[in-house]
Amino acid sequence: MANTQTNGQGAINIEAEGSGTIRIQAVPGATVNLPFGDNEIIASLAENGNLAISSKDQTIILLGYAEANQVAPVTITTGGRPIDIADVIAATVNAGDKMHRYAGVKLHQ
Repeated sequence: MANTQTNGQGAINIEAEGSGTIRIQAVPGATVNLPFGDNEIIASLAENGNLAISSKDQTIILLGYAEANQVAPVTITTGGRPIDIADVIAATVNAGDKMHRYAGVKLHQ
Protein backbone atom coordinates (compact mmCIF):
# COMPACT_ATOMS: atom_id res chain seq x y z
CA MET A 1 0.00 0.00 0.00
CA ALA A 2 1.07 3.57 -0.52
CA ASN A 3 0.09 6.91 0.83
CA THR A 4 0.72 10.17 -1.02
CA GLN A 5 0.47 13.66 0.35
CA THR A 6 0.72 16.95 -1.51
CA ASN A 7 1.54 20.11 0.34
CA GLY A 8 0.63 23.61 -0.79
CA GLN A 9 4.16 24.19 -2.12
CA GLY A 10 4.07 21.48 -4.82
CA ALA A 11 5.77 18.68 -2.93
CA ILE A 12 4.44 15.16 -3.38
CA ASN A 13 5.49 12.87 -0.54
CA ILE A 14 5.14 9.15 -1.19
CA GLU A 15 5.01 6.76 1.73
CA ALA A 16 5.04 3.24 0.35
CA GLU A 17 4.88 0.03 2.33
CA GLY A 18 5.39 -3.48 1.01
CA SER A 19 5.20 -4.13 -2.70
CA GLY A 20 3.06 -2.87 -5.51
CA THR A 21 2.63 -0.14 -8.07
CA ILE A 22 1.24 3.32 -7.54
CA ARG A 23 0.42 5.89 -10.20
CA ILE A 24 0.68 9.60 -9.56
CA GLN A 25 -0.08 12.43 -11.95
CA ALA A 26 3.07 14.49 -12.50
CA VAL A 27 2.63 18.20 -11.78
CA PRO A 28 4.81 20.89 -13.39
CA GLY A 29 7.33 22.28 -10.91
CA ALA A 30 6.55 19.68 -8.23
CA THR A 31 9.08 17.96 -6.01
CA VAL A 32 8.44 14.23 -5.75
CA ASN A 33 9.89 12.67 -2.59
CA LEU A 34 10.50 8.95 -3.12
CA PRO A 35 10.27 6.49 -0.23
CA PHE A 36 13.54 4.70 -1.00
CA GLY A 37 17.26 5.40 -1.34
CA ASP A 38 18.91 6.59 -4.54
CA ASN A 39 21.28 3.62 -4.70
CA GLU A 40 18.35 1.21 -4.94
CA ILE A 41 16.42 2.54 -7.94
CA ILE A 42 15.98 1.88 -11.61
CA ALA A 43 13.91 4.02 -13.96
CA SER A 44 12.48 4.16 -17.47
CA LEU A 45 10.86 6.95 -19.47
CA ALA A 46 8.21 5.70 -21.88
CA GLU A 47 7.34 7.07 -25.29
CA ASN A 48 4.00 8.15 -23.78
CA GLY A 49 5.83 10.42 -21.31
CA ASN A 50 5.27 8.30 -18.19
CA LEU A 51 8.24 7.81 -15.87
CA ALA A 52 8.49 4.53 -13.95
CA ILE A 53 10.79 4.43 -10.94
CA SER A 54 11.28 1.16 -9.10
CA SER A 55 13.08 -0.13 -6.05
CA LYS A 56 12.87 -3.78 -5.12
CA ASP A 57 9.12 -4.64 -5.25
CA GLN A 58 7.80 -1.05 -5.31
CA THR A 59 7.13 0.89 -8.50
CA ILE A 60 6.01 4.48 -8.78
CA ILE A 61 4.72 5.72 -12.12
CA LEU A 62 4.62 9.46 -12.71
CA LEU A 63 1.93 9.89 -15.34
CA GLY A 64 2.64 12.64 -17.86
CA TYR A 65 6.11 13.27 -16.44
CA ALA A 66 7.73 14.39 -19.72
CA GLU A 67 5.05 16.99 -20.46
CA ALA A 68 4.97 18.30 -16.88
CA ASN A 69 8.77 18.52 -16.82
CA GLN A 70 8.76 20.64 -19.99
CA VAL A 71 6.36 23.17 -18.44
CA ALA A 72 8.41 23.47 -15.22
CA PRO A 73 11.13 21.09 -14.00
CA VAL A 74 9.91 18.22 -11.82
CA THR A 75 12.43 17.49 -9.06
CA ILE A 76 12.73 13.91 -7.82
CA THR A 77 14.31 13.35 -4.43
CA THR A 78 15.34 10.44 -2.23
CA GLY A 79 16.16 11.06 1.39
CA GLY A 80 15.64 14.78 0.80
CA ARG A 81 18.36 14.95 -1.89
CA PRO A 82 17.61 15.60 -5.57
CA ILE A 83 18.60 12.84 -7.97
CA ASP A 84 19.50 13.14 -11.63
CA ILE A 85 16.80 10.99 -13.19
CA ALA A 86 18.61 10.98 -16.55
CA ASP A 87 21.58 9.26 -14.89
CA VAL A 88 19.27 6.70 -13.29
CA ILE A 89 17.59 5.97 -16.63
CA ALA A 90 20.97 5.58 -18.33
CA ALA A 91 22.12 3.16 -15.63
CA THR A 92 18.90 1.16 -16.05
CA VAL A 93 19.32 0.43 -19.76
CA ASN A 94 20.66 -3.08 -19.12
CA ALA A 95 18.29 -3.90 -16.23
CA GLY A 96 15.82 -5.78 -18.44
CA ASP A 97 12.38 -4.97 -19.80
CA LYS A 98 10.44 -4.89 -16.51
CA MET A 99 10.66 -1.11 -16.26
CA HIS A 100 9.71 -0.66 -19.90
CA ARG A 101 6.49 -2.62 -19.33
CA TYR A 102 5.62 -0.55 -16.24
CA ALA A 103 6.17 2.75 -18.01
CA GLY A 104 4.23 1.66 -21.09
CA VAL A 105 7.09 1.29 -23.55
CA LYS A 106 6.63 -1.17 -26.39
CA LEU A 107 9.90 -2.97 -26.96
CA HIS A 108 10.94 -3.66 -30.53
CA GLN A 109 12.98 -6.80 -30.92
